[in-house]
Formats: sequence, C-alpha cells, structure tokens
Amino acid sequence: MAVDQDDILRALQEEYQALQGTSRELRLEDRLEDLRIDSLAAQELLVALEDRCSVEILTDALVTRVVTVGDIVELILSASRRLRTEGAPDPAPQ
Repeated sequence: MAVDQDDILRALQEEYQALQGTSRELRLEDRLEDLRIDSLAAQELLVALEDRCSVEILTDALVTRVVTVGDIVELILSASRRLRTEGAPDPAPQ
C-alpha cells in the first residue's frame, strides 16, 4: 500500500491520541520528548504504524535516531518506498 506524508501523519495522530488520551494536533517539528513520548511509547507507535501502513522498519538502530514526529513520518515513508522498489522487505540482520 502506497502511503504519503499526510496518511502517515494522520495515522500517527490517531495512534498518539489513543496512546496519550489527548486531542493535541501533531506537527512534523514536534519533538517526541515534548509530547511525553518515551522510547517505549515511540516503539509502540512505530509498531502500530508499521501495521497500519503495511511496512517493516528493518533495524532498531533506525528507531533510536527518531527525535521528532517528522522523523517517524520519514522512517515510515522510507520503508514504504523501499517496499515499492524492492517488492519486499529485506530479512532482518542476524
């Protein structure tokens, strides 16, 4: 499924609101720490987005670089582009 920035931001908004119980609107420049999203909550959001957007983020190393909402959106967009060009995600490194 091809996704765009707006689709991902909308899905992230819904997941964030469900996780935090808030109606706050997210912006790409919002820092996760300012939104009270710790590493565990960020991981939960990413897993939910992977499922919703039918993508797979390949390594935890990428996840540790996530600082802003825009970083999450770009991570999902990159995974979506990779899936479209390669046809399937690479196997996880062993």
